[in-house]
Amino acid sequence: MMRVGVLTIVGGLTACAQAPLQGPAGASAMKVRIDSAPTAAWIFIDGTYVGRTPLTPEISFTHATRFIEVVAVPMHDSQTRQALRLVPPALPHNLKFFLDNQDPRAVTR
Repeated sequence: MMRVGVLTIVGGLTACAQAPLQGPAGASAMKVRIDSAPTAAWIFIDGTYVGRTPLTPEISFTHATRFIEVVAVPMHDSQTRQALRLVPPALPHNLKFFLDNQDPRAVTR
């Protein structure tokens, strides 16, 4: 009976050790909800495509991070590309890009 208990614990530890780490070692991370209006947009964080709105990616940063650039690329030619630079550690919980606005800074936090 004791042998079964030990195998269960070892199996659990092995599963934890194989789980992928989020972000670089020693980094802080925060989930940020990103949305766009009136249509969906492709979202890039620091030049890397992360998905299509709405989404909630985990954004990580270290002491050396000066800013994190979040870009919303519209799916329609009549809309405006929007970009925002976030300065850690004060990351917002929500970002919403307004793609029909001519001002590329049209973002609420």
